[in-house]
Amino acid sequence: MLDEADRGVADDGGPLRGTLRINLPLVFGRLHVVPVIPKFVLANTGIELEVSMSDSYVNLVEECADVAIRIGNLESSSLIARKPADHRRVLCASPAYLAGRAPPQAPEDLAEHPCLVQTFVGGDQAWNFRDDGGQRRRVAVHGPLRANNTEMLREAAIGDVGVVLLPTWLVGTDVQEGRLRPLLPGWEASPTAMDAGIYAVYLPNRRGSRSLASFIDALQAHFGTPP
Repeated sequence: MLDEADRGVADDGGPLRGTLRINLPLVFGRLHVVPVIPKFVLANTGIELEVSMSDSYVNLVEECADVAIRIGNLESSSLIARKPADHRRVLCASPAYLAGRAPPQAPEDLAEHPCLVQTFVGGDQAWNFRDDGGQRRRVAVHGPLRANNTEMLREAAIGDVGVVLLPTWLVGTDVQEGRLRPLLPGWEASPTAMDAGIYAVYLPNRRGSRSLASFIDALQAHFGTPP
């Protein structure tokens, strides 16, 4: 009850104050949310941030978290979600890997390439593709490395091991600077369902929190429009 009372006072229309508890996924949080934290703290001296970072699914009630950043497709729930950005992926490989090899011209051609696969609980090893006309393909993939850590897969791809499917927020700079080369232009790809997003989720009883809204706004401003 004291916690709820404190939250009510923090949102009384005066300066923002109180504790804001945030849960972040490890890699995305480190790359794209952690850089926002110092500026947000300095601009809101009455707010204390309590940040936890984990790739495990967090129950907001059990963990007493005010907001969590989740990536992918949201399951139906009572949570409120704001989507600061889409979650896009790019199929790519290093120039050295592609040297002397015919790059895939269609999703089915991946059967001829070693693929670096992100593992998901209960998931199979297949990638989904959709072209500009809505045509869909689902292709089984296999290769020398499977991992639940996207940074490991990125390093392996840069190290010329094979073809990888990773988020643009992780490898966008590598593509821009030539360390990785995008493949299959015209095809959107995903290891899970299409139309995934990057979401800030919170409980309905936090809907009126000005400090929470201010933090999500800071993320949106940092990501840009378009992100």
